[in-house]
Amino acid sequence: MKAILPVLGLAFMMLMSLNGLAQKNEKGVVTGKVFPAGLQTAMVGVQVQVNGSGLFVETNAQGIFKITVDSFPVLLVFSKDKYQTQTLKVKRPSDVVVHMMVSKKKDKK
Repeated sequence: MKAILPVLGLAFMMLMSLNGLAQKNEKGVVTGKVFPAGLQTAMVGVQVQVNGSGLFVETNAQGIFKITVDSFPVLLVFSKDKYQTQTLKVKRPSDVVVHMMVSKKKDKK
C-alpha cells in the first residue's frame, strides 16, 4: 500500500499538468459587443485585433464581433478613430462587453 501512494500521487500530478497545458493551448472564439462609454448604442466599425498579430475583425452594424484565437489568455486591442484605444485580457472563450472612451481633444496653440 505504501508503494502505491507515491505512484498514484505522481500520476495525479502528471494528469493535472497535462490539463493545464491543454487549457493554455486551447483554440477558441471570443465574441462581444462594443458601445461608446455611457451609451447603449452599438459602435460600428471598431477594429478588434489580437495584440501582436495582424489578425483582426470589425464590429458589425449591431456592434458585435467574433474572433477566433489560437490560445488563451489573449490580449485584444479595440480601436476606432476619435476613441481611445483599449486593451482587454481574455482568459477563456467568452462573450465580452467593451465601452470605448472618446479621445481627449488636443489643445490648439
